Amino acid sequence: MIIYKNNASLLVTVEELTEKLGDLLVKEGLITEEELAHVLERQLTVGGRLGTNLIELGYLSEEELAGFLSRRLNIPFARPKDFDQIDPDALRLITRDLARKFNIIPLRKEKNTLHVAMLDPTDFDAINEIGFMTNCAIKTSIAAEARIQFALEKYYQVSRKLRYISILDEERKRLTEEDITEQKKLTPEELDTYLKTAKEDLLQTKEREEIIGILMKNIGLVLDRAIIFIVKKGVVSGWRAHPSHTEKETLEGLEIRLDQPSIFLDVIESKEPYSGPLIATQGNQILLKRIDDRFPKEVIAIPLTIKDQVVAILYGDNIKSGKGISEIDFIKKLAWAASIALEMLLLRKKLMTI
Repeated sequence: MIIYKNNASLLVTVEELTEKLGDLLVKEGLITEEELAHVLERQLTVGGRLGTNLIELGYLSEEELAGFLSRRLNIPFARPKDFDQIDPDALRLITRDLARKFNIIPLRKEKNTLHVAMLDPTDFDAINEIGFMTNCAIKTSIAAEARIQFALEKYYQVSRKLRYISILDEERKRLTEEDITEQKKLTPEELDTYLKTAKEDLLQTKEREEIIGILMKNIGLVLDRAIIFIVKKGVVSGWRAHPSHTEKETLEGLEIRLDQPSIFLDVIESKEPYSGPLIATQGNQILLKRIDDRFPKEVIAIPLTIKDQVVAILYGDNIKSGKGISEIDFIKKLAWAASIALEMLLLRKKLMTI
């Protein structure tokens, strides 16, 4: 039997509330009319939910938005701490496909009741399906879109779009620092699972930034630091970095000329990956002076190619932990999968111009 446990006095559905959310926030004094006009204009340009745009612009915090929705829906909201350490037994009850389909995160199981956080806790079809699949009574709470996306990535390896990464960047920074300190060595089976998931996600990408985002997120599982360099005429330029919160300080003005010996020149000329020590050439010393000054124990550099031309280079090392790089095969396969995804994206866009 499927049982739905929650407040019976549901005041309004999420769909109904969304239609008048902006006006209600203004009426309650949480945002001004000018801020609402700005966010509506932005929403037309970049898309996404109104609440997500409000958080991105800093007009509302995640908890302010969730608290407002909770009061209006008469449904409790899930706080950030509720997502910190989720019981693996609860996570196993909901598959990755179902979690992604319904934007739902299991939080904990108490006897025969499964507590979940949802983007839309008034979606009774989804609740009934989850109840049927888990054979549990379902107790719902609401969470902001960015929090759900963050948890889907953390617990189910579902890649977030870049906008959700920036919204919770401080939390991502904290978790990255913890991961570098406490990072456990992944088993071959775990690496295979991450690689399979990454390839599935790459097949669904529609933009170059999504492809690079998936690449960098998974590279972060095995490397302390990684940088994507774009190959331009005569130079390579830093474009994206892991950890993401270091991008501004790491990448600003980072260029290595290709008329001097460097790891980048070697990779471009050979079109082959390199792993090993970083030789003290002029170009390599310029690189290290910009990003750290210390010579890492081992580095890896892999070309990303389109039509047999090197368009970007993935550089990585373990400078913080001082370790060598043992997951070279995983890194190579991941980079090659990203290269194929980039080429497929180019072909799809070319096809649309015919």
